[in-house]
Amino acid sequence: AVGATVGGTPPGGPVPTPVPTMPPTPVRWTQSVQEYLTEEIGPHVNNPGTPYSDALVWIEEVDPRNLTTQDDNLVQRYLLAVLYYSTVQEGGDGWVRCGATDPPSTGDGTCEA
Repeated sequence: AVGATVGGTPPGGPVPTPVPTMPPTPVRWTQSVQEYLTEEIGPHVNNPGTPYSDALVWIEEVDPRNLTTQDDNLVQRYLLAVLYYSTVQEGGDGWVRCGATDPPSTGDGTCEA
């Protein structure tokens, strides 16, 4: 047959192999921080007015580290923010307690033991 190649080089020379494609992008890289944390932590991440949602807002809008779903310590940092927001008074700027027995504060942000 005309133009057929049997066991040799095709007419016009060798055919280049296709460019390799990139490996699939991990799903967590394409998710928003909110979607990722909801999947990892649970739906309470989205409950307004809770330490969970306050921590989410802080992670997404305030945290100077600007973590993304690609950062391995995103969940750890988020959970520490949940702890913080769980222990401050509503709308407060600081810790509610210095310790289990709530010793007096020196006024400079440190606790007296």
